[in-house]
Amino acid sequence: MAKAKKAAADETTAAPADAGDNRPTELTAEERKSLHFHHYRRIAAKKDELDAIREEYKTLRKEAKADGLILADVDFMLKCAEIQDDSIVTDELRRRTEIAAWFALPVQYQADLFTGFSDAHDRIEKEGEAAGLAGRNVDSHDYAKGSTEAEVYERGWDRGQKTMRDDLQAALEKNNARKAKQDEAKLIKAADMQADEEEAVETDPFDEEEDTNDLRPRFKRGQDADEAVH
Repeated sequence: MAKAKKAAADETTAAPADAGDNRPTELTAEERKSLHFHHYRRIAAKKDELDAIREEYKTLRKEAKADGLILADVDFMLKCAEIQDDSIVTDELRRRTEIAAWFALPVQYQADLFTGFSDAHDRIEKEGEAAGLAGRNVDSHDYAKGSTEAEVYERGWDRGQKTMRDDLQAALEKNNARKAKQDEAKLIKAADMQADEEEAVETDPFDEEEDTNDLRPRFKRGQDADEAVH
């Protein structure tokens, strides 16, 4: 009986073994090559996209700078748009305003600075306006549809959109006119500099022929020094 149990146990132990367990797990050289190039293709494609995006990103920042913007201000706008805890930004502003006051800079520091909006609806409307200015969808909020809060948010959103419609084109036109004047001034300055250089070359004293009168002998031939003195 004991032998029968032992045989059954041996069969149970050996049962899980099948043909699949005998497959080799070590990759061949060609398999390693194919696996590497599989991931290389995917990563390289995204890297090309990333490089293109980075170049476009740099170009956009250069355009913003050319329009007279301070890039640190744009970066701060990005920070404000992504912040989850409002107190992080307001506390930072409060600290920096206080520090500026320590150095007698012309700022009006108050302990209750940035304490909040006049009421909840004021804040919601400002959120909607920021969303409209940033180009987000009108329904990019968590307020119940048809609620007073949603209506206030959408009113702010409409104002933000109106600002972009009415004022952006005028701002761009003025900036383009300013840059055109700057370019014109640079061209005029370059032309003046070139004209000055050309005039300097024409009147260069080192290029003039020597005056032959200055090379005549001091005494006539046969005249002695005493005669010259008298």
